[in-house]
Amino acid sequence: MKSNPLIQLLAVFSRKEVTRFKDFVYSPYHNKHRGVRLLVGHLSQIYPNFTEKSCTREGLFQILFPDEGHDQAKLATVFTYALRLAEQFLITEQFREREGLHRVLLLQNLRQKEQNRYYQKVLKTQSRWLEGQTYRDGAHFNRRFLLLAEADLFFSEQARYSKGGSIQRKQDSLDHFYLSEKLKDACEMQVRRRIMQQEYQNPLFEALLAEVAANPSQYAAVPPVVVYFQLYQMIRHGADADYRRALEVIREKAPFFPKRELQNLYNYLQNHCIQQINQGRRHFLKEIFELYKFQLEDDLLFINGYLPEWHYKNIVSTGLLLHETAWVRDFIEGYKKHLPPDVVDNAYSYNLAFYYYETQQYGRVLDLLVHLEYSDLRYALNAKLLLLKTYYDLDEYETLLSLSDSFRQYLQRKKEISDFNRQGYYQLLRFTRRAIQIKMKVGYVARERLRGELQKLRAEIETTNTRFGQAWLESKLREIEGMVA
Repeated sequence: MKSNPLIQLLAVFSRKEVTRFKDFVYSPYHNKHRGVRLLVGHLSQIYPNFTEKSCTREGLFQILFPDEGHDQAKLATVFTYALRLAEQFLITEQFREREGLHRVLLLQNLRQKEQNRYYQKVLKTQSRWLEGQTYRDGAHFNRRFLLLAEADLFFSEQARYSKGGSIQRKQDSLDHFYLSEKLKDACEMQVRRRIMQQEYQNPLFEALLAEVAANPSQYAAVPPVVVYFQLYQMIRHGADADYRRALEVIREKAPFFPKRELQNLYNYLQNHCIQQINQGRRHFLKEIFELYKFQLEDDLLFINGYLPEWHYKNIVSTGLLLHETAWVRDFIEGYKKHLPPDVVDNAYSYNLAFYYYETQQYGRVLDLLVHLEYSDLRYALNAKLLLLKTYYDLDEYETLLSLSDSFRQYLQRKKEISDFNRQGYYQLLRFTRRAIQIKMKVGYVARERLRGELQKLRAEIETTNTRFGQAWLESKLREIEGMVA
């Protein structure tokens, strides 16, 4: 029964949600089935330990029907009813978070029951609440449209038209919501078109784009239209001026967006910086580093109270590329406590080792990594690469060859590594071995011959599709070229 949909769903509930679900099930308004109450009460009691032993069919049936022989169909019926209640509970919980929607539904009901005075009181209260909200994202204009559409229907039924009626404001809100969503989707389409090589049909968009471009003052007070319009320009054209303007309007309009959407806006900026860096525009390293620091200050990189490990790693890597070594060292230590508990040891030790490597403290790299086995495959692979680079820089020729052999065996043994990644690591190992073999010959073999071997190695690298560690390998080849010049 551990794989039953109900038990799997409860397993991802928080303790608070489990308690609220139990209260929901025990309410006679929602449920009068005694077996369902007993089942949910028992599952709430053993939460979160839903083991094979605690969730056997026979054991659960005896708890629900102690005086009866086992009947799997009867047990399945109770589980089905309980699962339906769990679905209703999730809908209700989500509904509670959407005050604007449930107030509109209340107004619809009051209108249908012809409770006109009470309707107008609720409408006035809801209008004040809506206008008092801080956020002016697309969802806000959607809520405003729904409220104004309901109000317009009410006054139409009452034949109470006025020059200041709600129909114009209803249309304005609809336009603002529509434009916000179209521009938002257009940004995502541009990104996916580049990543997935997929075309999308958006026949009305060019006209909408022209409308916004021709009337900037009209939409200046609609933050999502302003922000996503400028982001679209940045993503589509990629000009530095477009990036600057997008960054400017996002910072200006930031107070009008909820945290999750603001994180997504900054993610567009980060991805643009990464794209520019990959094209060789190294000054964008400074741009993305400043984006990271700004988001750290405003807690925009945190998800569910933790700093994701990939942000931790990217910030360390970027800071070290900019030689911000003191700042990076403080960051590694200061933000260790903010990492998710299940990855903190791996993430901290690897990034500290990477810091030591980039600051040429090779002995400390070895102290951290030689006897450490990572449970996470990604960190295990990165750590082995870091060791490989360290042995190279220490001219530990024999040790590097030994590691290269064991690394190759590791790649063969780990079936979960994709063929693309496995081939990329194989190529890097092969090229690194070739590079150190040439390096160790310096001073013993004619320079002209070594230059020929370097040229041949470069030609092989150029014809390889999977170029893992390309920047590092290129730097090592340049070092050797300097030695044999």
